[in-house]
Amino acid sequence: MIFQKSKKGRWLLSLASGIVSMALILGAYSGAGSLVRASGSVAKIGNTGYSTLGEAFKAAKAGDTVTLTANSSSADLPNVGKNMTLDLNGFTYTNTSKQMYPFAITTNATVTIKDSSAGEKGKFLHSGDFGIYASAGKFILESGTIETSAHYAVSVNVGTITIKGGKINANSKTGYAVYAFNKNQPIISVEGGEINSNGYGVALADCSATFVMTAGRINASLFALATNGSSQKKGTMRISGGTLLSDTIAVYEPSGDLTISGGSIIGKTAVYMKSGNLKITGGTLEANGPKTAYKYNGNGADATGDALVIDNCGYPNGRPNVSVSGGTFKSAKADAVATYAYGNGNTKNKQFISGGTYSSPVLAENCSEGYRPITNEDGTYGVSNLYTVTFDIAGVPAQKVVYGQTATKPANPTKAGFIFKGWFLDGQAYDFSTPVKKDITLNGKWEQIASHQLTFADFVERLYNVALGRPSEKEGKAFWVEKVTAGEYTGGYCALFFLTGPEFLQKNTTDEEFLATLYKTFFDRDPEAGGMDFWLDFLKKGNSRAAVIERFVDSTEWCNLCAKYGVNPGAPTAKATVPSKAATDFVTRLYTKCLERDPEEGGLLFWSLKITNRETSGAELGRFFFESTEYVEKKTSNENYVKALYRTFLGREAETDGLNYWVGQLNSGVSRFDVLRGFAMSEEYTALCKAYGIERGTL
Repeated sequence: MIFQKSKKGRWLLSLASGIVSMALILGAYSGAGSLVRASGSVAKIGNTGYSTLGEAFKAAKAGDTVTLTANSSSADLPNVGKNMTLDLNGFTYTNTSKQMYPFAITTNATVTIKDSSAGEKGKFLHSGDFGIYASAGKFILESGTIETSAHYAVSVNVGTITIKGGKINANSKTGYAVYAFNKNQPIISVEGGEINSNGYGVALADCSATFVMTAGRINASLFALATNGSSQKKGTMRISGGTLLSDTIAVYEPSGDLTISGGSIIGKTAVYMKSGNLKITGGTLEANGPKTAYKYNGNGADATGDALVIDNCGYPNGRPNVSVSGGTFKSAKADAVATYAYGNGNTKNKQFISGGTYSSPVLAENCSEGYRPITNEDGTYGVSNLYTVTFDIAGVPAQKVVYGQTATKPANPTKAGFIFKGWFLDGQAYDFSTPVKKDITLNGKWEQIASHQLTFADFVERLYNVALGRPSEKEGKAFWVEKVTAGEYTGGYCALFFLTGPEFLQKNTTDEEFLATLYKTFFDRDPEAGGMDFWLDFLKKGNSRAAVIERFVDSTEWCNLCAKYGVNPGAPTAKATVPSKAATDFVTRLYTKCLERDPEEGGLLFWSLKITNRETSGAELGRFFFESTEYVEKKTSNENYVKALYRTFLGREAETDGLNYWVGQLNSGVSRFDVLRGFAMSEEYTALCKAYGIERGTL
């Protein structure tokens, strides 16, 4: 064959049988397609055109892309049992079949619909019930529009539906945009795009389906997301992002498991729960409907205007099990959270809120144990598990204490001419190991001493005699007396210097000798056996001698001894009441790496102060998190336990060899504590703690 140019300038193809125009051989360009198509074709695979979409589907091989090249309609789509892609390419295909399941995906095949045109105007229209049907396969919508006037736009039995982009429009007022059914375990994932319905958005009907939404938008006149409560089959719904909008109830949960950690849910009522399990840790629930009196609806639910409704009405999956630890709850005209009950023996849910922000006050009965309602500075409402311990002596700051935890005994105050006798509650000496479960005020008591015949000079001389075992020299004594008299040095600071200074260190005292000197210096007596054993063990665990001194300075005996000389006993270092940023960041990291969640306010404050005041070490705190009830109840496998140790203590994922080694150790009977200790004592964790400026400590 030979190409040649005619007199009129057209390129012609010369064949043995004559000359034919190129335009007739290849066909005209499509207005939306990127390549030319054969005359009369509506779809193509590569450069091969087909007169109907059904023909193209039948001809497609695994991995092929079928591209529309013209608007068309047909009723001949076959069941698809191979992986393939349909590119709408800016055109509209109308499936005219009136049969149920007009386009079915079977045998684990994956079918993707997309629209590669610039304006993404391509559409897949159908009016057959169940529409695009993932019978036992996977359907993915990347772009383009699927639209129907039938009862279901997209449906799934045992397969998977993934919405990454594009739109699904369901125009029937009683229809469903996405529907899962038939008592199987399908998966619906919304990662982007839009689902619009004049009826229901996404429904999990009579099946153990899983719904996951991370992004995108569902907009429905009726429920945006709902399960079916008439069956013992439990659907699972997880919302971490995106937006769900409804003209009535946005999310209806008559059964199943619903977890909300992010996203926005908006309707006349945002979430309505009848039974199953509900866990909310984040996200926004917003109600814009009018306040409406509750009434029992056996086959559904009616919006009340409340953002979150918990309705214990005897539904098949039992009493609602609710946990709310975070999130934002807003109602324009009703309550942020409302609980109702219907039927004999059913009572309202209580004690399920431990966090979150609310547009109306939280009822005390709805607060989890240890929590109470609060009003936030911005006028919103919430809950807190922090209680205030107030000290009635000026200069001693109040403490915020997590419910069930203990207050920290403050340094003993001083008062010239008096001995401090301790803190009292309701006339009884207060035990600082008592869990705090309400706001309390502790009263300090004083005992007046007759006179102060002993002087600052006597106090300093005593330190020389007892701590260093020698009389003072003139210059040294004058220096210390001047500092104490001026109030620059407290008694506690002086003792710390004498017992950790160069002269004392040259003695090379054993731990027993050091402790005996401490008892004489601070208590003016010999140590008792139990006390000696306790402090020896404290030192053997890696704690410094300075840490022991700090605790002795905090004793009543030392304060009373200093009072005889009129000296402020004062701790060598004052305890912080506000945690350092480094400590807060370190504790936050433990929550996220070990417990895999954000910290609650009270726990973060409590542990951050412990780190700031050196009352615990990085190793001790890491052990506490892994041995906490919350972590133990996760019942992690040995493999997941080791992976968590790598992330928490080493700040990285486990390498294969290391993972296999430690899992093997656990499987052979080595205790979890012994494995944890290896990680906590590692050089990598030492460096990590050092980066936060905290002591690693020992276990």
